Amino acid sequence: MGGVKADFAFIDQPLFSARACTLARLNIYRPTDVIQGGVIGVRQRHLLRVVDGIIATSAHVLNALETSRDIASLVLPNGVDLSHFEPLSRDETDRRGVVYVGAIDERFDWSQLEAAAHANPQTKFDIYGPTPSRFPMMPHNVEVCGPIPYESLPRVLARYQVGILPLTGIPLNFGRSPMKLFEYLAAGLQVVATSTPTLQEQGRGVPGVHVVAEDEFAKAVESAVLNPLPEQDLIAEARRHTWTANAEAIAAFAQRLLASVQGAT
Repeated sequence: MGGVKADFAFIDQPLFSARACTLARLNIYRPTDVIQGGVIGVRQRHLLRVVDGIIATSAHVLNALETSRDIASLVLPNGVDLSHFEPLSRDETDRRGVVYVGAIDERFDWSQLEAAAHANPQTKFDIYGPTPSRFPMMPHNVEVCGPIPYESLPRVLARYQVGILPLTGIPLNFGRSPMKLFEYLAAGLQVVATSTPTLQEQGRGVPGVHVVAEDEFAKAVESAVLNPLPEQDLIAEARRHTWTANAEAIAAFAQRLLASVQGAT
């Protein structure tokens, strides 16, 4: 870089922090998960001693950071590429059933899916994602479809009424800001998600988003299927959470941070 530093470095991986912090005048850390222990935990603690600002994807992640000094901060959930996920032109009455797209690992709760499928036997549940070698036997109306490419998501999601996020109660889920929350909305789907501290915060008051306790999940799915909302209303809500809007918020935060540092010198 010829000795010329950038104005800002945005760091979302503490393992890269030693190099990244030498590249810019101001360094901003963007944590997306709660980090505990290991080499990455050590690197994060070092990073928090030197960064100028923090942009966390949830309040839970921000509050979990171990820092002994005041650091300017912003909570900004993950966003959505609206232009990619807007639904294809089609009759809304063609939409049928329930869909999940994403990772199928310890974060995914098979028992909530099973309960919802049993409670809604006439509704099809299609599950897309890398398929584990073993998973529980599911009711007849559940199909585990395997992974699909990102480019196919708009066409696939346009078939369905409701997108689900059946989450286990592991701590890893507590601070997650799932991109599928707003991707489902952008595709014109209502969303039913298991309650976590972050989803309670980010889904509060959002039309078409139902954040519920585990024992209410099946009933919430039934209600969403039986009570459709206009897809344009759901897309309008997603429009408030685009990556473009996020980029503008990040730029404004960085400029305020730069102004405060310059004013102090």
